Amino acid sequence: MSLPNVFDSELLTVGNSTIALRLEVANLALVASLTWFVWDWLLTLPYEIEVIWTSRITLGSSLYIASILTCAITVFIRIPINFGVDVPVDLCASIFRAVATLQSVQIFILQGVLALRTYAVYNCSKLVLVPLLALNLASFVVNANDNVEALAHINIPANDSPIPYNGCILPSFVRAWPPLALLMIFEVSVGILMLARLGQVLRAGCSLAQMEYIVYRDGLIESAVMSLGNTALLIIDLVYPTGNSAIFRPMRNFIPLMGALACKRLLLNLRSITQSELGSTTKRGTGFIQTSMGDTLHDPVSSHVQEPPIDEFCLMPLDEESQPPKSYRGEPHRIYTPVPQTALHQLPLDVPQSLRSTTLTAVPEEDIMVCSPPT
Repeated sequence: MSLPNVFDSELLTVGNSTIALRLEVANLALVASLTWFVWDWLLTLPYEIEVIWTSRITLGSSLYIASILTCAITVFIRIPINFGVDVPVDLCASIFRAVATLQSVQIFILQGVLALRTYAVYNCSKLVLVPLLALNLASFVVNANDNVEALAHINIPANDSPIPYNGCILPSFVRAWPPLALLMIFEVSVGILMLARLGQVLRAGCSLAQMEYIVYRDGLIESAVMSLGNTALLIIDLVYPTGNSAIFRPMRNFIPLMGALACKRLLLNLRSITQSELGSTTKRGTGFIQTSMGDTLHDPVSSHVQEPPIDEFCLMPLDEESQPPKSYRGEPHRIYTPVPQTALHQLPLDVPQSLRSTTLTAVPEEDIMVCSPPT
């Protein structure tokens, strides 16, 4: 029979029934997190291989890999804390430091993705990007410094309690308010900007299909889950500063995983949109010209293959069927390829003379808006 594990020294002073209940909830949260992480990874593995591992490295794929690795290490490193037998005190302290550090890095990555996605949905405005990235970096530096100072003097109690247990007894970890305040300011700022963006879409009078496409394209649901997850962790830190095991420890296992998986879905969708749009524009791109009568003719002069860009955060597909109406003020301009002057002379001989004298217009080279990568 396995022994229960104890997370906080406070538990040693309460009754056995309370200990059993708190440990059961915490262990169930960890098992649920492990199961959810592995199951989601198996479900998306073919998709991940297709859009991440078989393509060149980009900003989005780099953030994807960093987010998944950080999440995986954070989840699996908790196993010794929960279920380890006779875990040395020094190892408990090292694991606790690693978990706190990895969670800070994970929040930094998630907020970086939120900043870049907000920047993209605002037509790649650097006035939006620069303040958000600066706030994200400042909160990470302050939070990392706070963790270093607090964890430098951590004291893990020895496993000599009269109550038998597995794992580690972790001391209370009181968070300082400045890093939490900076993190909260970032989340509130992103939330306001995303709500404003959603308000623009609602005022544009889009159809339900258009709304669904824009919400999917801009990653509004995933962004909301990531932001709410980070906010929930901050609230838990403030409401339960002593690390109450009944709420704090289980939520610390579960909530970061929720935000990381939402980030994973957002980046996979973004990568998929990028590849599908570039693939479709390559097939119908500048290798064809279109007459005013609706006939499509081959144009060998302007045929070329477009390479996917490094920064897919600024790729926003403009599918005509799911595009908001022209009155939508946030609609980016399409990019058209000029028709070469020699195109008329290179038409096949069997093309009627009436078509040769018809004004030619170019098929859009790209159905996506491309902005410069962030500098």
